[in-house]
Amino acid sequence: MERIFSIHISSDDFLSKKYKIIGSGTDGIVIKYNNEYFLKIYRSKLNFMLNPDILSKETKQYERSLNQGKRNNDPIIYYKHSIFPNEDVRLYSLEALRRAIKKQDSVFRTKLPVGALYIDNQFCGSVIKASKGIQIHKLTGIPLPFRKRIIIDVLEALRELLDNYIYHVDLSNSPHAKSIYIDSNNIPRSFGHSHILINPFTLHPNIIDLDGKSTIYMERYNEKYCRDSLNGMLVLLMEFLLQIDLSELDVQDIDIDFLEEALSNSHITNDIIEKVKDESVTIDDMVTLTKSLH
Repeated sequence: MERIFSIHISSDDFLSKKYKIIGSGTDGIVIKYNNEYFLKIYRSKLNFMLNPDILSKETKQYERSLNQGKRNNDPIIYYKHSIFPNEDVRLYSLEALRRAIKKQDSVFRTKLPVGALYIDNQFCGSVIKASKGIQIHKLTGIPLPFRKRIIIDVLEALRELLDNYIYHVDLSNSPHAKSIYIDSNNIPRSFGHSHILINPFTLHPNIIDLDGKSTIYMERYNEKYCRDSLNGMLVLLMEFLLQIDLSELDVQDIDIDFLEEALSNSHITNDIIEKVKDESVTIDDMVTLTKSLH
């Protein structure tokens, strides 16, 4: 079997906090390896990651805040969940990493994971290209022409992913993206995050979290996952472009009358509104909607 790029670190290096934790989520944490690579460590692979002596004080506060928020209390399970046996692959395995790396050959707008992470010679996560930028939800106040440009680029990046059967099912803002917690120095910090980073100089978007639970890699089209990706993108579009605040609503059960009124007030055409209501909006529809805004 073809070898893939890998980075090896020791548990001693990690436990000594040689590497800075720069992100933490339900399926893992992200540490900075160097200026070129970040390392995603899956919780399912490292039980000792849950040891409170290991995580920094800030990360423990981050997680306590998440647990106290409005979250689904169902346990997180790490396994392949599939409509088509052995096809639905999230990046918890070397098999999935190989698939992602192969798909990068035909994906040009988005950085997919590039390799495997080993700790003490055990597979524990993925190697991802370092990403910098401003989280998209922090740019809702910039002028509309710039927001339209950003969304058009995001839509084209999403189109390319879907064409390659890569389904990012977490494109809408984190439900905690606008929330904050108070750290040990009494400084407000955000603990949610968007899944799109924006280059502040070029406004070029970069879709992130293409590993773990957020992204599914398949070898053929899957209608359900495609719709999940498009619905998440639609929610992001409504919040970022139309300034419709959905943060207090259950996105899976949004009041249709509220949504129809909000879209109508934003001068969205009736045909698009009907497609939104019956969940049949396409990328081309969202491109048309975006370009029509003034």
